Amino acid sequence: MMLGELARYGEVAGADFSPLALEYCKEKIGNARGLYQIDLSVPVEPWETYDFGIALDILEHIEDDLLAAKNLYHFIRPGGTCIITVPAYQWLWSAHDENCMHKRRYNKAMLKELLTKAGFQVLFISYYNTLLFPPAALIRLLSKILPIDKASSMENEFRDSPLNQMLYHIFYLEKRWLCKGGTFPFGLSLIAKVTRPKDSNL
Repeated sequence: MMLGELARYGEVAGADFSPLALEYCKEKIGNARGLYQIDLSVPVEPWETYDFGIALDILEHIEDDLLAAKNLYHFIRPGGTCIITVPAYQWLWSAHDENCMHKRRYNKAMLKELLTKAGFQVLFISYYNTLLFPPAALIRLLSKILPIDKASSMENEFRDSPLNQMLYHIFYLEKRWLCKGGTFPFGLSLIAKVTRPKDSNL
């Protein structure tokens, strides 16, 4: 779906660690063009450079997240930008993170330091998923002491439901604020816009 949306703006490519995920995408797209199997947990040679990259909830899955961030850096051309998202707050760790095979959650300072060490210049960083933070955080905390949603399947039951539509509009409101350069002081997730400095070398 993301590749389809981005294709309106230029030539796109997608990557995943899992061959099963790539096969699924091939079925949806109709061909294998622009899909690559890449493991960001090992050093990757910069075989091509891109003007713009999107890494949505990837770094938290990789043990050496600094190496993964450096790999992302080497795929972006000097002067190019990248959008990166990760889950926020280690104290929100729950069965959901274990089921999703996360290694960690981040705070704002932690993510900014990581991306800076990788070579990026951080242009913008903010928490988001803020309006839903109170109820979601309560459920995550209660799940640590009560048998609540241990399979983390609750979110999958909202597909095409009125509640799902309401959640969409909540995210839309946050998106409008973020696109205007506004930030949130807390949230379930973090989003960063970074650039590779123009004077950097491949």
